[in-house]
Amino acid sequence: MKYFLRAYHIFLSLVLIYTLGFILTHGVDIVDFLSHISNLVSILTAGIFLYLGITDSKKLDSLRALSAVYVVSVGIAFSVLIENSGVIIEYPWVSFVQHKLVPVAVVLEWIINPPSRKFEIKDTFIWLIFPSAYFLYTQIYGYFANWYPYSFLDPQANGYLSVFIYFLGVVIGGWIISLITIFIGNKLRKKN
Repeated sequence: MKYFLRAYHIFLSLVLIYTLGFILTHGVDIVDFLSHISNLVSILTAGIFLYLGITDSKKLDSLRALSAVYVVSVGIAFSVLIENSGVIIEYPWVSFVQHKLVPVAVVLEWIINPPSRKFEIKDTFIWLIFPSAYFLYTQIYGYFANWYPYSFLDPQANGYLSVFIYFLGVVIGGWIISLITIFIGNKLRKKN
């Protein structure tokens, strides 16, 4: 099982690295690239899984949990807010990898390779810092650049109240996904 997991981690990280490299080599501005949460979460996940593929570390349980929460949250947010909104997806296979394949692969990894530590509800609040900081970044950068990475984050088009409601929905949804992640991790951990 150890070698299977290492190969799984390396394979998933290489798929993400290839996908991110493809985006970067097809005329995307680096700031725009880094302004999409899908790309940021993919970078984080690729790094975590590459490290896990190279080492035998079980010390990354918190980062694995965080990655699972983020990729699942991004996948669900994409499905709910973007996929059927009429937004043209320039490279559908990239979107499939980031929003469908990777969330399923990371959840499977969480199940077949349960954490060695027990998680508590307080852990979930720490995981909400990044999405909150990302939201703040998009509002500041968007204001000065007059560009928002996602239309639902644009207060000029939707109003600040609408954007704030989307933000609350994403944070509450992410928190619920966090609770489910620690519940599954803790249940499977007890069986080991």
